[in-house]
Amino acid sequence: MKIFKKILFACAAAAILLLLGYFALSRGYDFFMKKAYPLQYTDIVAKEATANGLDPALVYSVIKAESNFDPDARSHAGAVGLMQMTPDTFEWVQTKLKSDAEYTEQDLYTPEVNIRYGCKLLAMLLEKYDRKATALSAYNAGVGTVNAWLKNPNISKDGAALDNIPYEETRNYVDAVLKNYDNYSKLYQLTAKEKISMAKKFDKNELKKLTEELLVNRRNGFFQMEDETVKKADEFCEDYKAFLNLSKTEREVVVYALKAAEKAGFVPFDPEKKYKAGDKVYYNNRGKALILAVIGRNGCKNGVRIAAAHIDSPRLDLKPHPLYEKDDMAFFKSHYYGGIKKYQWTAIPLAMHGLVVRKDGVSVEIRIGEEEGEPQFCVTDLLPHLSSEQMDKKLSKAIEAENLNIVFGSRPVRADEGEN
Repeated sequence: MKIFKKILFACAAAAILLLLGYFALSRGYDFFMKKAYPLQYTDIVAKEATANGLDPALVYSVIKAESNFDPDARSHAGAVGLMQMTPDTFEWVQTKLKSDAEYTEQDLYTPEVNIRYGCKLLAMLLEKYDRKATALSAYNAGVGTVNAWLKNPNISKDGAALDNIPYEETRNYVDAVLKNYDNYSKLYQLTAKEKISMAKKFDKNELKKLTEELLVNRRNGFFQMEDETVKKADEFCEDYKAFLNLSKTEREVVVYALKAAEKAGFVPFDPEKKYKAGDKVYYNNRGKALILAVIGRNGCKNGVRIAAAHIDSPRLDLKPHPLYEKDDMAFFKSHYYGGIKKYQWTAIPLAMHGLVVRKDGVSVEIRIGEEEGEPQFCVTDLLPHLSSEQMDKKLSKAIEAENLNIVFGSRPVRADEGEN
């Protein structure tokens, strides 16, 4: 009898643990799925889905597939915003909506406008084709393309449904939207009957509890360090800042590193000399690269340990024949070398660093613009009232790399002729 009670108790305990585990897993799954399939712009979606007779779950599904809720999204084909409408389609749909407002392509980046006209287009396509997959294909590939597919018996047997979708991009798009639709419908029960008057939200206390249970608390690493450690880091940074200020080109890095290496006991490498384990040597490659080595005990037969580094200093390199004149001003033609956005070059003062080798073979180091009182250089930009065309361009195109030319002189010479 006692054994039977123990077995019964053990079974009951196991059942309770299983139920608790199932409950925790289901809550956790639901939590993460809702993170993956969020509800955003709920008021706008509720309004426009209701106005167009759309299932709001389908609207969310299209937005997720098209832009993943990024209102600034822009495709390679020029489609814009949350529901990715092209300017031509946007203009056409505007003729179908009676509105006193006149919108431009820029307005497609506004969620209210994009969702309103995207929902109108989606509703028109669903009314025209009466098949969800066919309407979604038209939303992606265009009405003309889908009409041609429906007339092809190899693609559509009944002229209404697509038996196969020829375009891989469109096929993947339709699959993605339908998968999204299935998940949104299950997660939120967003039916057409409900018209998404209110999006389901987590209770704040419930969300806080789940966050504490499931997520890692990633505090800033600063709070995990002692004050002494922070002080050491600050001191190291001061040395590093000094290095950055003095080492803006490969040659300057080599000069700086050579001084530090020699201070640490490194000596020039001599190929005729025999070295022993622990010896420190360096090889300076024409002042542009530096190799430091600590001689090991076993040669290279068992491999070597290599630590390699390079500088990544953003800069404008001068072209081989840089100087030219335009509009009574002197400029240097330059070659853009990454690191920062192109438009930032027009907003910062520039210093000149380099090395000139004269005809007699003497090298002259150039460093102008770093010390107080020295002239500095700049890349010019247009005044606001002269740059309307420039400001209509995408940010990545407003300042072209080929136009990052440096002002070198702005005062003309009085004489028309002269020497040197």
